[in-house]
Amino acid sequence: MTVLDIQSTFGPAFVGQFVSAILLGVTIIQAWMYYWNYRSRDPQTLKVFIAILVGLDIVHTALCFHMFYWYLILNFGNVDSLQFNVWSMNVQGIVAVCYSFSM
Repeated sequence: MTVLDIQSTFGPAFVGQFVSAILLGVTIIQAWMYYWNYRSRDPQTLKVFIAILVGLDIVHTALCFHMFYWYLILNFGNVDSLQFNVWSMNVQGIVAVCYSFSM
């Protein structure tokens, strides 16, 4: 049986995911305040663009949480599950690229 220390790999990533989720909450509050304060002044295309960016951020965070749930909860102690990517990890990369290139 292979002994694997996942504290050095998944530990910091797990903490970083929770910090990212907190910052997602800040982003949602900022978007809400933007729509509330500038609903009649800014063009519709800018509002749609901001909604798309916030939506991509929400989807990215949900996919990250699914990845952690898959590896750390459903497959706890199963070293063989670390040999392949879960589907949400692959989709997360696509969403991150779309999010990065849209800015």
